Amino acid sequence: MARGPMPRAELTRLRGDLELSEPAPVLLFHGGESFYKEHAATLATDLLLADSLRDFNLDRRDGKVTDPGEWVALASNRPMLGKRRVIVVTAAERWLKAGGLKTGEKALQNQLADFADAESKPGTILLLAATADRRSRLWKVLQKRRCAYEFVPMQSIEEAESFLQDRFRNEDIRVERSACRYLAETLGTAIPDLITEVRRLVLYLGDRKELTLEDVEGQVSRTRTHTVFEFVDALGHRDARQALGILDRLLEGGIKSDRKTDVHAIPLILVSLLHRQIRNMILALSLVKDHGVDPGALARELGVPPFVAQKTLRQAHRFSATQLQRTLEELAAVDLRLKSTALPAQALLEGLIFQVCAEPRRRGRGTR
Repeated sequence: MARGPMPRAELTRLRGDLELSEPAPVLLFHGGESFYKEHAATLATDLLLADSLRDFNLDRRDGKVTDPGEWVALASNRPMLGKRRVIVVTAAERWLKAGGLKTGEKALQNQLADFADAESKPGTILLLAATADRRSRLWKVLQKRRCAYEFVPMQSIEEAESFLQDRFRNEDIRVERSACRYLAETLGTAIPDLITEVRRLVLYLGDRKELTLEDVEGQVSRTRTHTVFEFVDALGHRDARQALGILDRLLEGGIKSDRKTDVHAIPLILVSLLHRQIRNMILALSLVKDHGVDPGALARELGVPPFVAQKTLRQAHRFSATQLQRTLEELAAVDLRLKSTALPAQALLEGLIFQVCAEPRRRGRGTR
């Protein structure tokens, strides 16, 4: 598989395109790296609405439940107290396919392609999509106008190391290169994991402005991921007793090894790690079943080491898609309660365990 352009290069190109020329009616941010796609959408929105009131001229739509006819109508309206309107459309993959659309849907796709090919419009539609079919007319229009920006997941430790250096620099933290290397080798190339760890280490530093390899080795365990895997395994087998025991170890071990971090942050970090793992399980199933990604290439798509990708896929097969989505929603609810109520963190997480383990285990591949 050919390597796409570097994310920072695409962001630089986007900034230049918007600052130096008339904005195109449609911009596409596609690829497997959600962090940079959202970053690109934020950058484009900030630049396009610099002279407009956001509240009146910014709309967000979900491409799964809305259609191009609605987006084009919104983008064709004149802006209110400003120069431009912006419509951000997430999950737009369906409308970037070359085939498989019904007659009415094909007409809507062509309407969007016509809009994208126009010289000037009152608004700009920002499409965010994981994939884009290069055979579609819409893709060809966007390519002709150089309005498609690709953001692929990081695929090397060196890229992750560079990303970490940038994040610490943004926090005004001097960091030893060896410390970034250790983090990248331990965590892999998944950006949400890297961001979570940077935030945790900044909390650990307190007023200090320098992070050393010794700090990182003391705070980041190479076995932490395995413990989270054990927790998800226990949930997959509906073994509440084992899951409760692992939860105790995770909370106690985290507090003992991280004395300078606010103890209230430990459950939040755990929820973030679990949320990431469940999302990866959903993505792994989708990539293998729906998009035909070879299990051997799964690690590259997920941005994790190969053994992690294979274990993630095995875990995913113990749940139905509905169960995984429900668990994700329950994690989000726990996260909200941790941040907005005084309820004990351990009690909230134990409640999550009982909810998941009460559901029947999926039969078939991956169960024992």
